Amino acid sequence: MHVELERGKYDTLDKVFTYAIKKNGAKKCLGTREVIDEEDELQPNGRLFKKYVLGEYLWKSYNEIDSLNTKFSRGLRELGLEPKDRVCIFAETRAEWLIAAMAAFRQNLTSKFKRHT
Repeated sequence: MHVELERGKYDTLDKVFTYAIKKNGAKKCLGTREVIDEEDELQPNGRLFKKYVLGEYLWKSYNEIDSLNTKFSRGLRELGLEPKDRVCIFAETRAEWLIAAMAAFRQNLTSKFKRHT
């Protein structure tokens, strides 16, 4: 795989993802699960732990993720961001976070990530 990427001059994350889209198109790419319920679970040390009850995976294909990535990417440019500008993504770790990051990579934006807890 590494040799194939080098030969194809796929030297950025956006180019690698574009390559993956061409190769996998309609296949499953990114799955998320709906939070159905939250339960509190008491730990032996007395601390309370939040436990999520999750639904089945809902999948988006490479093509669907590419479409969302393209739209978000264009939105960043519409906001006036130019290549090498900085953008901070402040969000929970989830599908939308990854799509935002890929859109920033597509526009050659310098990204800083802050995990929201």
